[in-house]
Amino acid sequence: MAGNAARSQAISLYRSFVREAKGFKDYNFREYALRRARAGFEENRAASGDAAAAALAEGNAALEVLRRQALISSLYTKGGASVMEARVKAAKIAKRASGGGGGGSA
Repeated sequence: MAGNAARSQAISLYRSFVREAKGFKDYNFREYALRRARAGFEENRAASGDAAAAALAEGNAALEVLRRQALISSLYTKGGASVMEARVKAAKIAKRASGGGGGGSA
């Protein structure tokens, strides 16, 4: 039963990380935060007992840091899209156009 509680806490923490990471307007910061979250959770996937509790505590502290960084980033971010965001957007448009789906107009 305690294992299920820890697992649900870990899933909730991961979702919070993803939600906060998506709050970054800058592509590089956003992707870095997502990569770090994935790597950290993958590294502690097999943790149990005291190790899992310590990993959750460390994760909660890291989430607070991420929240502060996202806030600071939102205060100082310029408006324009990065080159990588433009490439991703162009790839999505090309995929929709080649798939013939959507029926939307340009």
